[in-house]
Amino acid sequence: MERGLFKEALQDCNTTISINSGYAPFYFVRAEVYNRLGEYDNTLGDLTTVLKLSPDYVLGYVYRSMMYNWLGDHDKALEDLTTAVTMKPDYVLGYYHRGNTNLSIGQYGKAIADFSKAIALDPENAYVYINRGTTYYRINKFDYAIADFSKTLALDPNTPTAHFNRGDVYLKMGKARQAASDFDAACKMGHRNACRSLMVLGRSRDMQNNR
Repeated sequence: MERGLFKEALQDCNTTISINSGYAPFYFVRAEVYNRLGEYDNTLGDLTTVLKLSPDYVLGYVYRSMMYNWLGDHDKALEDLTTAVTMKPDYVLGYYHRGNTNLSIGQYGKAIADFSKAIALDPENAYVYINRGTTYYRINKFDYAIADFSKTLALDPNTPTAHFNRGDVYLKMGKARQAASDFDAACKMGHRNACRSLMVLGRSRDMQNNR
């Protein structure tokens, strides 16, 4: 039923664009409709048209980068995000997404630099700390990862992912008690993986106690 509604929305968008084909926001709306329908090549095409019509629309580069990432073209995603932060050097969202892209392709040093820039611009953004902490975890800088996940929780205590990730780091460091505490907190917030990790950790303790 929802797909049918988006099909109707697509027809409306097509009609509107046929009347005024030079107005960028119409293509932006249609790109979102295409995205909801899973027509990703068409989504990308409309976002490209948006940027041809409005080359100074910074958010457009971020949205197109997300589509490039989804389609596996990380180089073009990075190019768009670099364009965005070049046009707007204080653009937190641009650094955040570029950091995510660098993280996804294993460019950890560049990811940390991007997340750190985003944090410098917006130090109260709890979620950037999560991603920088994840990057530190990937390169075995566990103390830095713990610090970032803890900062996230200081800013927003109701963040189960931060509890789960910090618990994972504690477990890697051999600190089972702290790990269990974080897994328990995340589990109570509905984080299913944390519930599983807590159960596995409990079983491991039982096995050790019964030796």
